[in-house]
Amino acid sequence: MILKQRTFRGILAIGAALAGLVGLETSGVPRDVAAAGWCVSAAIGAWYAGSAWTAAIVTVFAITRAVAVDINDPWNGLTATLGALVLAILSGQVSVALRRERELARCDPLTHLPNRQALEEQLDAEIARSMRFQRPFTLVLIDCDGFKTLNDHYGHHAGDELLRRLADAFRRSVRIYDLVSRLAGDEFVLILSEAGRSEAEMVLERVWATIRLELADDFPGVTVSAGAVTFPPGDHDPANCLQRVDSAMYSAKRSGKNRTVFREAPASGGKTSDFGMPVQ
Repeated sequence: MILKQRTFRGILAIGAALAGLVGLETSGVPRDVAAAGWCVSAAIGAWYAGSAWTAAIVTVFAITRAVAVDINDPWNGLTATLGALVLAILSGQVSVALRRERELARCDPLTHLPNRQALEEQLDAEIARSMRFQRPFTLVLIDCDGFKTLNDHYGHHAGDELLRRLADAFRRSVRIYDLVSRLAGDEFVLILSEAGRSEAEMVLERVWATIRLELADDFPGVTVSAGAVTFPPGDHDPANCLQRVDSAMYSAKRSGKNRTVFREAPASGGKTSDFGMPVQ
């Protein structure tokens, strides 16, 4: 999907730059002004394309055209070529750097999972998808039992390693179109896309089995408690969704830990019902 978007944007950028050049040359402006306009168009094209290969293509076009415009004036041709080259490369690099900064702002640096900001964006998208296709989705909040004790006894490096191992286990065990994110501390959230209660139970059974295998040797006493809420299609508020799943998770904690509490959210108003499911 990202590659297709970049390709499409690159084609648009080159097309826009060519259109700008044609407009300059057919309006009777001097050739050196047309060459300068092409350099600017090339830079803008590379900026909006946002990828190195498209910037390179635009630069080649810029060099070729600048030389062709001023073939009888080597100095103008050279300056136009150098200007196109520098502007296109710099614009492409700045665009890539900005995109990388945006990605880092949405990523948890420890686990490399999406952070809360990315979670809220994805949750908005999942609610819209649920309404569009009239399919439910399930939200899961997972909390590590005894995380503070682990940090106190073995140091924060042990806690960080546990979080990284859990993140890897979640990534391996969910479906490819589900989202795994780190909410805060030792809390993780799963968005199980278009999953009702039965589908969510099957996914979570695989998640728990993967966690047991992942942590059995190095963290034998570690367990997790989880709250899972299935939401029917509707105009749900993301903050309210997170509150509901947080309440379900704390119900699992109060009922003995190392278990999952399932709840089914009503379409509008009403109370939820709990369904206990052991983690191990």
